Amino acid sequence: MKKIFFLSVMLLLFSIHTNAQVEIYPNPTNAKEMINITTDESSIEAIQFYDMLGNNVSAKLSTCTHTGTTCTQDVSKLLSGAYIVKITLKNGNHRSAKLIKI
Repeated sequence: MKKIFFLSVMLLLFSIHTNAQVEIYPNPTNAKEMINITTDESSIEAIQFYDMLGNNVSAKLSTCTHTGTTCTQDVSKLLSGAYIVKITLKNGNHRSAKLIKI
């Protein structure tokens, strides 16, 4: 019983830590807004946007403005829907987050 409880707590802490590493604001966003993507781990190297079918739709977007751990991205050319944002960090790690476009 103790091992199961310990494992559950570790998985919960890992989940909380993983979710806290990427912030997209505002989310959900509308067609006329820029979004800020922030990570607390390392400088951002690249950002890619995928629709729910797995299609990379990053080509529709202009490159984002990087300032260390924050990137400002114009998402006005994305259609309404849900997207997965894949963030590649300079230390080689990857993070992902969901973006809702209304």
